[in-house]
Amino acid sequence: MSPEIIEAISKLWLLALILLIIIFIILFQNQIRKLLASFTNFRIKGKHKDTELELESSFKEKDNSLDLSEQISSQESSKSQKDDLNNLDAKHIVEDDNDNIKKDISLFNEMILVLEDEKDLSKGQDIYDRIQESESDSSKKVSTEAVYRYFSYKAGDVFALEKLEKLCDKTENQNAYYWLAKIYELTNNLIKAIEVYEIAAEKNGSESDRASNLRNASKCYFKLGNEEIAFNRLQMELSIIKSTDGLSEIYQGLADLYDFKNDWDLKAIALDKVSEYKANDTNIIFKTAYSYNKSNLNHLALTHYNLTA
Repeated sequence: MSPEIIEAISKLWLLALILLIIIFIILFQNQIRKLLASFTNFRIKGKHKDTELELESSFKEKDNSLDLSEQISSQESSKSQKDDLNNLDAKHIVEDDNDNIKKDISLFNEMILVLEDEKDLSKGQDIYDRIQESESDSSKKVSTEAVYRYFSYKAGDVFALEKLEKLCDKTENQNAYYWLAKIYELTNNLIKAIEVYEIAAEKNGSESDRASNLRNASKCYFKLGNEEIAFNRLQMELSIIKSTDGLSEIYQGLADLYDFKNDWDLKAIALDKVSEYKANDTNIIFKTAYSYNKSNLNHLALTHYNLTA
């Protein structure tokens, strides 16, 4: 063979080798990611626009003999069955650390259960009236009424929305606006929900209250198809909010959005950021484990899952 033919054949072999490597990576990308995850100092970085979420995790080899996917997926399914009642955020109900009102709080919870589970408007109103009669704090009365109107609406009270709108017209209580926005969101009036969540965020309250309202507003933006606005609305708050509770809400909001996108990698990283502020919250750790599992990063999933045991 002439030198030119030999050189041409060698170039073809090199090209064929490169193509085989590319095909191998495409076919076995999940297995390669799992292999990378087994190294001691695994580093994963995710970036969305101006917000960078970074996680460094050091761990040892774990025994993967259990079916991690089946175990985590089944438990996640059971946890996801929570309804609005189980997901109620205490800061949007009635706050009080005084032991003397534990009985009233119990009555308050009973009112919600009656409206949510039994859909008994008459019994719910009786309990509501008893709570309000025993309460002297006007702000707490407004908060209680807002919650009552929300759950009454869900139980079938067609006048509850109008009454809650009138309540908001005469109060600066951010809880009232929060629950009004929840009704708008429930009825898929997302533009109105965003408007009221934004108003609630500006009312007097903690940074956590502000973040919670903006977290809900961002979800509504996303559902309307405004994905970029949804992310930006939360990202801009990262340089404003300083409290750990507030930052935790913002990162949970980002995790919500990544969940909508089925971006399990970035959802897991956002939830890991939440864990920095809520180190003992096993529910957050479990959700992080589930997200890593969905990303086929089973070593990271198992590491987090073990923390909930």
